[in-house]
Amino acid sequence: MIERMNESWRLFASGRAGIRFRERYWLHQSRRKGRRVRFDLVWWSYVTGGFVLVALSALFGWLPVLG
Repeated sequence: MIERMNESWRLFASGRAGIRFRERYWLHQSRRKGRRVRFDLVWWSYVTGGFVLVALSALFGWLPVLG
């Protein structure tokens, strides 16, 4: 992880002034293209888990002992 941060910093520092941030954005976009499917799966698991938590808390909220 530290090596990747150092490499990212070296690329950023070696970029031309005025377009460094644009180059950094393009670099991050190109690295992210292969991970799109994984990101969608993670996002959907978070959404599903959230709905399950809301449903369980509403269900157990009605019980006198656990509520």
